[in-house]
Amino acid sequence: MPLTASPMLSFGDWLKSTRLTELSVWIGDTKLSTTLNQNNWITPTLQSIHILAIAMTFSAALMISLRIAGLAGQNRTLRDVERRYVPWIWGGLSTLFCTGFVLLLAEPGRQLLNPYFWTKMMLIVVVALATLGLQQSIERGASVWDSARTGYAVRAGALGLVCVWAAIMVMGRWIAYGV
Repeated sequence: MPLTASPMLSFGDWLKSTRLTELSVWIGDTKLSTTLNQNNWITPTLQSIHILAIAMTFSAALMISLRIAGLAGQNRTLRDVERRYVPWIWGGLSTLFCTGFVLLLAEPGRQLLNPYFWTKMMLIVVVALATLGLQQSIERGASVWDSARTGYAVRAGALGLVCVWAAIMVMGRWIAYGV
């Protein structure tokens, strides 16, 4: 893979050289993909639901991160905050998976050959694993989380997750522009 001005351009060129090109053409030729593309309302409706699910999921993750960082919700235990918002994260991620899968079927070339799509998917795996780890840690040691102030590394990690969520949203937006 030759080095070009942008790593994303290089990544995009590499993706186009893989069998993903054949897969996206095959998916695009299926009856389901054709049906999705022939209806003018399906894709915009799914995109709207997808965007609302992103907003819901990010908002819940932000509330937990702000509580961990000591910037909000100090009158509640972290376990209370986790129990209130983590179900919204998992529900949002489930909605994102379902709508994203159908959007992929509707426009396979736009998704599968796009480096921003794959970057977004990798970042989603990161936040999902971090959320799962955090959830399990809080459930196992809620008293430890609430008895002492969280250290700077934990606070920075919480704010780092907010940055990863922001990157996910930017990558999702950039999918529309492709490379």
